[in-house]
Amino acid sequence: MRFINFSIVKFSFFLTAGILVARFKPFLDFRYLLVPSFVLLLIFWSISRNIINQKIFFGVITYSCFLFLGATIYQYHTPSFQYQHYSKKISTHNLLQLKVKEVLKKNAYQFKYIVEVISNHNERSSGKLLLNVKRNSTTTIYAIDNLLVVNSKIEKIPSPLNPHQFDYSRYMKNLGVHHQVNITNVEVLKKSEGRATP
Repeated sequence: MRFINFSIVKFSFFLTAGILVARFKPFLDFRYLLVPSFVLLLIFWSISRNIINQKIFFGVITYSCFLFLGATIYQYHTPSFQYQHYSKKISTHNLLQLKVKEVLKKNAYQFKYIVEVISNHNERSSGKLLLNVKRNSTTTIYAIDNLLVVNSKIEKIPSPLNPHQFDYSRYMKNLGVHHQVNITNVEVLKKSEGRATP
């Protein structure tokens, strides 16, 4: 049995290759290549569907479609290609409406949460942030689905200062979190219960 000849394996390979190309070549916008490649695929399919001996062009275009599809899917989840991402509207102080998505392990100085940005300066936004709330005796502990309105600065998650140290910023980036917000209880302007996430 020749496993490598299965079409699904080849399609999966090119889909994965497209994801890797988009990851390591983030400056290319593959969305503009996806549609023309699908149009070419349909043209070649309509021409060659009744021909027994297929030309190599049909296969090349098919695999190109899967390559561009993988790259486009990856870029769809990349902040720089998202029109409403909060990072497009960062200023010195940001009025943010946030929804708590995940409660992280606290440390001696802060409570940590992953939050979803609902709006930035009253404009609909998307994306995830790391929310660090300074610990003291009056700090409120937030639960999943709590809605918060905060006025704070959005900052990059710092990289490690020592070589071979755990890179928390890279770890958070792999979770889709590229920035952080450091606040105290005073900077939370409003807190309410949100709808449960399905």
